[in-house]
Amino acid sequence: MEDNIKENWKKFLNEEMTKAQELGITEFPYIEKDSRGNKIYYEDSNKSWYKQEFDLNNNITYYESSNKYWTKSEYDSNNNVTSYKDSDGYWYKQEFDSKGNQTYYENSSGLIIDDRPNNNMEDNIKENWKKFLNEEMTKAQELGITKFPYIEKDSRGNKIYFENSDKYWYKQEFDLNNNITYYESSNKYWTKSEYDSNNNVTSYKDSDGYWYKQEFDSNGNQTYYENSNNFWYKQEFDSNDNETYYEDSDGRIDDNRPNNKNGR
Repeated sequence: MEDNIKENWKKFLNEEMTKAQELGITEFPYIEKDSRGNKIYYEDSNKSWYKQEFDLNNNITYYESSNKYWTKSEYDSNNNVTSYKDSDGYWYKQEFDSKGNQTYYENSSGLIIDDRPNNNMEDNIKENWKKFLNEEMTKAQELGITKFPYIEKDSRGNKIYFENSDKYWYKQEFDLNNNITYYESSNKYWTKSEYDSNNNVTSYKDSDGYWYKQEFDSNGNQTYYENSNNFWYKQEFDSNDNETYYEDSDGRIDDNRPNNKNGR
């Protein structure tokens, strides 16, 4: 069993596990939806998955799949696509007048179509597009949000996105038991966690390089712990949940098992 644990931990550290594997899902397809019924995650039994994000008008603003392909889009108030880019390096941007007619188009191949009455706003447009390409815009900016704090929740009421007027934001992902499995903030800090069926944290890692893993018995007693600082300990318990054995990487051993004649 130890080999399987090590292999699963290796996959977790390398971020090879799919969301269904992390959650222990065995029935497929596995689907998650947001509070408006939009499909935000899909995975099949072949480990093929995709995830999507939507704006308040249910337009897809972000798409990513297991084959590493992604797209990112922005829309105006009339749901016209105003900017698009993807993982292949292709992008385009568009402008529309009040009647929905396209007045400007430019793409990554160098094609430019400019039917605007004047170009007085050209500098501002270029600056905004530069920010978009560099992914400097926050989600609220992309969606045109002006009232803060801006909050998004999933179908179970969990807060999956928060942003304030200072452009500080964080986003979270949850498992089916509402445990936080992923956290990321605008200061580039992130955490990733896994849980067992009793909601005990079995593995954790963060953007600072720190990680730990834990194991528990059927009664919820912690039987093993190891972290990125090379510290570990293991424990055994009797049927009454009393600790009978303890050992750690510092050399400490407490042995009170019945077959130990010397006791502790």
